[in-house]
Amino acid sequence: MTRGVIATPHHVASEVGAQVLRDGGNAIDAAIAADAVLCVVYPQMTSVSGDLMAMVWPAGASEPIGLIGAGRSGELATIDAVRSRGHESMPLRGILSVTVPGTVDAWGRLLERFGTLGLGAVLDSAALLARDGYTITAHLSEFLKDAAGW
Repeated sequence: MTRGVIATPHHVASEVGAQVLRDGGNAIDAAIAADAVLCVVYPQMTSVSGDLMAMVWPAGASEPIGLIGAGRSGELATIDAVRSRGHESMPLRGILSVTVPGTVDAWGRLLERFGTLGLGAVLDSAALLARDGYTITAHLSEFLKDAAGW
């Protein structure tokens, strides 16, 4: 790609996304590569065990396309089941608030429809960082200290 920009809250993720663009990947490839790296280097804010919402406006399309990569609840987690446990609305915490993560599935769906690289290629940098380690930020260090014993 001859032009492009990527911004994330962590310089390593931004660098990986920019490298994907330089290597010929498109914006979707770069965004997912950067997101995967954020799951490793910025775990206090994002993870593969969460959800992913995306708006994509493909070149030449007349409108954007939305993707809701939110996890599903278990089959027995019905409205009646929640109410039978004394809740008037969905609780924010506890077992009833748990869903199956949707992030990785959303990455796959986005790459299949809009990407130019495969899932393995865009996850490679994140996998290497997770395996080999990286220098954590002062912010993550403080977060981990505060979370000790949680």
